[in-house]
Amino acid sequence: MRVDWSQPARKIHDQVRAWHLTFGLSGLRAPLAELDGEEVVVLQTRLTDPGGDARRVECGDGPIWVVASEPA
Repeated sequence: MRVDWSQPARKIHDQVRAWHLTFGLSGLRAPLAELDGEEVVVLQTRLTDPGGDARRVECGDGPIWVVASEPA
């Protein structure tokens, strides 16, 4: 499953959240994405700026913040 940053921020947030809530039991791999030229697994996002080290990413309809990720 890949994150398509051209999609609305809410759709991406829900995609990441849905995987997290299943704890990987669905058999689907966590959402993969490219951030700053690096392939990562997206673990947590926010629709508003949480501050700190969150990475802002522009989506199809506005920003989303990647709060937690790890190398793919």
